[in-house]
Amino acid sequence: HYMDRLSREHEEIFEAIARQDSDAARAAMRLHLTNSRERLRHAHEEAESQRA
Repeated sequence: HYMDRLSREHEEIFEAIARQDSDAARAAMRLHLTNSRERLRHAHEEAESQRA
């Protein structure tokens, strides 16, 4: 799941750049960063809950 989603996000960024669509590339990158931050937050919470 994780790698599939990550790969799709990267493909969206790459395809937008390849089309020279800066608005789509910017939006795809922002979404990727938001999702990455959320994945990191979730992983941190999971690690913390396993320590308790």
